[in-house]
Amino acid sequence: MVRFLHTADWQMGMRAVHTGNKSKEIRLKRYVTAQKIVNIAQQKKVGFVLIAGDLFEHPDVDEVVVKKTVDILNQFAPIPVFILPGNHDPYIPGGIWDRTSWQRVGSHIHLLTVEEEIDLGSNVAIFPCPVKQKRSSLDPTSWIPKRAITDEKIRIGIAHGSLDSLPGEINFPISIKCADDKGLDYLALGDWHSFSQYGRSIYPGTFEPTSYDEPDSGNIVIVDIPAPQVSPNFEKLRCSTLTWAKFSLDIQDITDLEKFEEKLKALGSYSTLVIRINLRIHIQHDDRVFQQLKTLRDELDEMAFFLQWEQVEISVNPDLEAQLPEGLVQGVNEALTDILLGKIPQPPCNVFAGEDRAVVQKAKSMLRSFRRGGMK
Repeated sequence: MVRFLHTADWQMGMRAVHTGNKSKEIRLKRYVTAQKIVNIAQQKKVGFVLIAGDLFEHPDVDEVVVKKTVDILNQFAPIPVFILPGNHDPYIPGGIWDRTSWQRVGSHIHLLTVEEEIDLGSNVAIFPCPVKQKRSSLDPTSWIPKRAITDEKIRIGIAHGSLDSLPGEINFPISIKCADDKGLDYLALGDWHSFSQYGRSIYPGTFEPTSYDEPDSGNIVIVDIPAPQVSPNFEKLRCSTLTWAKFSLDIQDITDLEKFEEKLKALGSYSTLVIRINLRIHIQHDDRVFQQLKTLRDELDEMAFFLQWEQVEISVNPDLEAQLPEGLVQGVNEALTDILLGKIPQPPCNVFAGEDRAVVQKAKSMLRSFRRGGMK
């Protein structure tokens, strides 16, 4: 039985230039999250920690970044921590791993620089696949030997690269069948920033999101392997300090706005939100909608960690209401408009004042089909 913590893609020193004057604060939050991982490792009583590449954003990060990262890594002691160089921080002569500031790491920190089996004792072995250049079309796991019939160890691979089933450009390609072909009980992967599982091959994703396009990021994984050639059990744990989200939607009535606000509240505290909002407003004369929009924006401006708000008002036909046939149809339309504005219409329509706004808006849309020229 073995229990360990799997994480990857810390990207310490990330510039976050797309967040403007908040970039420095966002970089600092990564240290907060790293400290959380130390605490989780201790609470979960893991046997060791695997960091599957890209501990640093690039080889030229500031010395302060290296020192602060080392200070946090040293807090894992006495839990062993195995760190794999990735494509952002490859193991190259004169690279980040040769820095004097890195040499301050404790004896429990192990940098994986050689493709060789490492016996951890207790019938457990890891097979590291260190990255030694920025880009490659070669499979970094190709060196791992297949499990021998007599091999009764728990075999754990650790690699940084792209499974060949992933979308987009492939860098350091890894076969999706690697774990099965090599007889690995678990393949700890890094490089893909969203949590992804492919059998016994898992990407935990980055521990703290780096952009709006990383769904299900901000996690680490606690892995339990009961015995050799037994399927691992794993627990995905949320650890991120900030929540990144983006929305692009149309607001055609108060109902759309209310549904949007519900989605925002579901994200949790506004104070942790890094959020980008793109709204297209299809309303001309509804003071309630515009007032509620202003209130929401003011609230997010004050409370959100970072807000990017873009709002475009798309013109509608101002004569649309006037085109409705006079008489009953126009009277009903006016009553429906009153309900959407929170008013009680004149009898007999006043009995519908408490109707669901979505129903009212649908009825109002149906009435538009009666405008002149709309029926044969």
